[in-house]
Amino acid sequence: MKTMKMLLPMLLVAALAFVSCNTNDDVEPYVYEYLTQAEKTQQINDMKGQYTGLCRFAPDNFFQVFTDSVEASWTVDATDTTLVIENFPMKAFAKSIVNTQVQEALKNDSTHSLTTRLYLYRPWGSSGPLKNCYFDVIPQGSKELEVVVPLDYGGEVKNTTFVFGTDYRNYISSVGEYVGKETFLFYLILNQIKVENGPTCDAYTLLGFVGKKTK
Repeated sequence: MKTMKMLLPMLLVAALAFVSCNTNDDVEPYVYEYLTQAEKTQQINDMKGQYTGLCRFAPDNFFQVFTDSVEASWTVDATDTTLVIENFPMKAFAKSIVNTQVQEALKNDSTHSLTTRLYLYRPWGSSGPLKNCYFDVIPQGSKELEVVVPLDYGGEVKNTTFVFGTDYRNYISSVGEYVGKETFLFYLILNQIKVENGPTCDAYTLLGFVGKKTK
């Protein structure tokens, strides 16, 4: 468990490096080199399987440590390059919501599955056979980055749209890294929650997932 707690800060440093490469005029811009079809097939077949680990919550002040965590599990499917989180913890977003009624609904909600699509690319500056792989993590719903789930709000079940993003306060992207069956890490970023015929709440929540392959 201590190893998992250390891995997220390490990925945080890597993600910050991505952004600094994109925003600092004094350094060479980050070049996203997506994998060839052969490399993609080999890599996703290596990644496919079931994983268990932790979902850790970042508070609103991103420079603080991840203070809370829940157990999480996910599956990577090689046929469609998706990652499905079987027990996505909706309550993880509650702390970031000002509206108390939405906050309570999230706290009391059960977990849901969440499907994301992976876009694989090479680590910056690498060449030759792949030892590890970076990837973008994009939640999939009726629209890309928008996922609708039923939420018990005010005693009534309402369709609630979770609007995800790809950037967290210009510091972190919704990225991940696979470095073998012992280390699988990724971030998800929630921007807004929209309750059907109800309030729209800003979230700006960063979740970090870290785990290892079990099957």
